[in-house]
Amino acid sequence: MTSDLLSTANLKIIKQLKQPDKPKSLLQASGLSQSVFIVAAENLWRKGLLCGVVHDGCCQNACGQACVSYMNMERSWSRIKTSR
Repeated sequence: MTSDLLSTANLKIIKQLKQPDKPKSLLQASGLSQSVFIVAAENLWRKGLLCGVVHDGCCQNACGQACVSYMNMERSWSRIKTSR
């Protein structure tokens, strides 16, 4: 995947996450293909820009791959809050 496509896909996912949401809804709202969405979402998780939500057991500390919600399509995802 080219870096331009990945950057665009990352932005589309982040824009959709104004509030925590399920990945299936994010995929549909983003207009991305499933394969592009998966690659972009994994990239965001690895960079520590996505996390799960507290009611799913997430600590919301940008744990990346260690998060209980990492790439789990059944759990809600959220953006990491930059101002702590």
